[in-house]
Amino acid sequence: MQESEILNATGKVASGTGPARAVRRQGNVPCVIYGGGGEPVMAALEGRVVVKHCARADFFSRVVTLSIDGKNVTVLPKSVQYHPVTDLPLHVDFLRVGSDSEIKVKVPVEFINEDKSPAIKLGAILNVVQRTVDVLCSPLSIPERFEIDLSGSQVGATFTTGDLSIPAGCRIVHVTSAAPLVLANVVQVGRGADKDAGESAN
Repeated sequence: MQESEILNATGKVASGTGPARAVRRQGNVPCVIYGGGGEPVMAALEGRVVVKHCARADFFSRVVTLSIDGKNVTVLPKSVQYHPVTDLPLHVDFLRVGSDSEIKVKVPVEFINEDKSPAIKLGAILNVVQRTVDVLCSPLSIPERFEIDLSGSQVGATFTTGDLSIPAGCRIVHVTSAAPLVLANVVQVGRGADKDAGESAN
């Protein structure tokens, strides 16, 4: 289970283009909190804090607590609008969440111990198909990440969602079928692959 990090926010921010620009001139990023049966609330977060959190791989799957003028609101980041030139965040949307709700989030997949794969040591590569998986769970029990251990993997090894350790209360969402989703496989490259390509061209 993740611990909810507390971010200090400023409330009483007016909606509209003009007020949003004024917020940005102060080095902050406007945001809106919606859902959860409440009215939308406009607020502002410190710009450098938003940049730091947006850079996290688990940004959209990590619950945070916004402290708005002394009142705490548990939220999940849903979308970010970026500047087309500077790529800095311009606006963030947050969804209110509660412990009794079930939400769909993308959880990152990390591949570990690549240096312990005999095939990769001999020149094979890890062909990554999916770096995230969709999960349904309580907002208070979102996995920070899933790990795939590549130790001992040989050429032809395939890793799917069936290889993930799914915590209680969570389930993988299969969009197209009930079959496990392929996450990655170990493939051979080099002379053999070049030779096959040449023969196919002839």
